[in-house]
Amino acid sequence: MTNNNIFAAPQSEVQDLSGGQGLYSDTVVLALRRTRPWVLVLGAIGMVSTIFMLLATIGVVAQGEFFFGDNMKWPLVAIYAILTATTFIVSFQLFKFASAIKRALESLLPSDLDDVLLTQANFWRLVGILSLAMIVLSIVLTVATVVIFARAF
Repeated sequence: MTNNNIFAAPQSEVQDLSGGQGLYSDTVVLALRRTRPWVLVLGAIGMVSTIFMLLATIGVVAQGEFFFGDNMKWPLVAIYAILTATTFIVSFQLFKFASAIKRALESLLPSDLDDVLLTQANFWRLVGILSLAMIVLSIVLTVATVVIFARAF
């Protein structure tokens, strides 16, 4: 852009990379919009599961001796409590992820998109740790079961 007035303030053409709305591409916005409802559905399913597991834990405490005997009551309560807490934590992380997506879609700021990606990374790290823990626990319990049955015969 040329200006013949030597006393005018300097001007330059600046390309608006954000389309006037932020720094997200249409693909990023579409992906976030498509992801959020499913994240909310999975979080809600997890919370409902948490409630049912909590009720099951209370049921084992209340009637555990009748159905399982005194020897099995407290190990079952411990297992149910661990599963309930784990399901709640994972579901809570999903709701945090959905909230971060909502904030990012409302503001269209790069810092909010960073928050979405960091929240998602934390969620997948948690799921990975829990998956590895379940694999190790499965191996330990399988070996223990084989050893116990081998000694029984």
